[in-house]
Amino acid sequence: MIIVKHRTFPLIILYAIFLHISWGICGIIDESAYNGTALSGVHAVFGSITPYACFSVAVAAGIGLFMRSMFYGFCIMMPQQCMLFLSAAAALLAVDAGQFADGVVRSRAFILADQLPAILAATAHTMTMVRLALDR
Repeated sequence: MIIVKHRTFPLIILYAIFLHISWGICGIIDESAYNGTALSGVHAVFGSITPYACFSVAVAAGIGLFMRSMFYGFCIMMPQQCMLFLSAAAALLAVDAGQFADGVVRSRAFILADQLPAILAATAHTMTMVRLALDR
């Protein structure tokens, strides 16, 4: 977190915003991007509107960062939290199955090492949301 004008600025939320924008762009450019393990969980829920869902949660979270109302800011950032949970769940399912979303079989430790950023992003985002709720 960076302090900006006596307010903490949560970098993990910015990371998630850029992640979701990037996922949306990748999905528009090439649908094979949905075979990425973390993104496959999001695509399983949203289907053909996945890029637009990614863009929507990114914009909503960006707006939520600057809202003065804790309740409304928290509510508008929750879709991003849910999308991160979907990607982390897909990563954990891949670890359990010993297989990436595109069908490549690897050891569980290999897949865990590869998918840990998605799992940690969801965890850090959750902790940040709790911290933001307590700070406001």
